[in-house]
Amino acid sequence: MRPFFAALTARGRPFLAARNQDLVVDTTFKRNNIVEMRTDLELAHHSLLRAFHNPQDPALDARGGFGIAGRTAAKVGTRPDHLDFHAVSGPGGGMYASQAGPGQNTTFSFKALVPGLLLYHCGTPDVSVHIANGMFGMILVQPDVSLPPVDEEFYVMQSELYTIWPIHTTGNQIFDGQKLLAMTPTYFVFNGAFKGLTGAHQLTAQVNQTIRIYFVDAGPDFISSFHIIGEIFNRVWQYGDLSDPPLHGVQTVLVPPGGCVVVDLTLVYPANYVLVDHAIYHAVDMGAMGILHVTGPTNSTIFKAGA
Repeated sequence: MRPFFAALTARGRPFLAARNQDLVVDTTFKRNNIVEMRTDLELAHHSLLRAFHNPQDPALDARGGFGIAGRTAAKVGTRPDHLDFHAVSGPGGGMYASQAGPGQNTTFSFKALVPGLLLYHCGTPDVSVHIANGMFGMILVQPDVSLPPVDEEFYVMQSELYTIWPIHTTGNQIFDGQKLLAMTPTYFVFNGAFKGLTGAHQLTAQVNQTIRIYFVDAGPDFISSFHIIGEIFNRVWQYGDLSDPPLHGVQTVLVPPGGCVVVDLTLVYPANYVLVDHAIYHAVDMGAMGILHVTGPTNSTIFKAGA
């Protein structure tokens, strides 16, 4: 992502706004001043994708920061850029008003009219290429009546990566535009990496806690069937709609590309629960997988192995 995305993403959570809050988007294009950062994003062990990202936007950690793991290097560019905010009610979601070329600064304002969890992404052609390189983020417009309190919150973004070489290839991967056109991704990822929410980046919680997951499918092409193996969502705000009452007792939620969902679940038994895209090949073999590590006392009235 470009550095000006950082203005709309607070460290450790989506950008937060109140309903009807007036917001100002100030886009400063500084690529001629060598501010754009190139990140070698770690897809899997010994496999990197060289792409453009904002180091403060979603990558490897679902809580406590959205920092991208990898090396950064400066790059000078000449093309103009602009952003599409799904939270904007106005021309192009702010795309045209936010367009800035080298050395330019643009400003526009909008009112956050509709509460919900909403995507923003690069709107510069070719949009799909930019989204496939990680140029996106989330905005949370809070409802008038706050959501029920929870013990922990996590932020998860699913997307696809299209690379020249097959999955698990070591060394530097390179973006493949032909695979994008053919809609044949190499990886499905959570927060920018193959099985990105596992190991050191797994989610952690405790028995009897209620957690909330803000989930976005940035695409650019595929629906996510978001599911946690061994758990059921207590509350689901489908499509990121925070105005209407949530659904209850949902096993799997469909999230379209460019869509969002907010889910709550109460943890009643210690285990490693697996976050997946339940188009299961996308998870097990292609990488849309994470671990929710829950610790605490067992309860044989809820679950008991054996007789």
